[in-house]
Amino acid sequence: MTSSRQLRIAAVQAEPEWLNLEAAPGRARSCSHFLNVESRATPRGSDSPENRRSRPIDFDKSVAYIRNSLVYRSPEMERIRLCALENKINVVLGFSENDHGSLYIAQCILTDEGEIKAPRRKIKPTHMERTVFGDCTGDSLQNVVNTSIGRVGALSCWEHINPLLKYHTYHQRGLIHVAAWPPVHDHDGGPRLWRAAESALMNVPGGGSSAIYGPDGRKLTDDLQEAEEGLLVADVETDRVLETRCFVDPCDHYSRPDLLWLGVDPDAKKNVREGGKSD
Repeated sequence: MTSSRQLRIAAVQAEPEWLNLEAAPGRARSCSHFLNVESRATPRGSDSPENRRSRPIDFDKSVAYIRNSLVYRSPEMERIRLCALENKINVVLGFSENDHGSLYIAQCILTDEGEIKAPRRKIKPTHMERTVFGDCTGDSLQNVVNTSIGRVGALSCWEHINPLLKYHTYHQRGLIHVAAWPPVHDHDGGPRLWRAAESALMNVPGGGSSAIYGPDGRKLTDDLQEAEEGLLVADVETDRVLETRCFVDPCDHYSRPDLLWLGVDPDAKKNVREGGKSD
């Protein structure tokens, strides 16, 4: 086991380039310029059309949103990949993925060596997201990968309330977890759910709530104003993770696989299968 190291972690709080795919990589690059090129950081970002939609079906905006969603094999993704490589940072990127005109709430990890790892999609779009985005396939469960700073993983939004998905993520032994969330506004005190993903709550500016937490759950950064852009940075000793695991580890010494276990199907199921096979 390697000795403890100090990692520099960063979280981005910034407004995206709305419906402007050409400008989006430049926006990602501008965020990276907050960082010292010698640091190692994992900024995160997320984007969702629900806070820009005023009607249940808006074909003009839907087409514009599809055209301005990110394709993996595209010049825009290449610009973001090169930005991570040139600045020597590991980036967890949240985005709307365009796959032949179908949209998915997506994440990937771009390493400081120029690799694109863990291309994944949200396992189940939440509530009104289902009118825009599709479901993932089993390969999206592989959401923790090796990087130069250790194992990094990610989940999106309400994936974090799914206990089976979270346990599967724990079991992949991530050192750093990046959680992508949409804007979060203070509740108005009315009868709505305390944290309802309703467009009325997401149709105003602000709502930024980026933060960095230590392995024991303590908050390591001070909040920016909800409409303020900036970068939150914290230094963490990797041995703090071991401190927490030696106290309680739900995947090893504090587990009972003889009583409770998780079954997983990690294979991607193709739409067209030759001979009835999925691969």
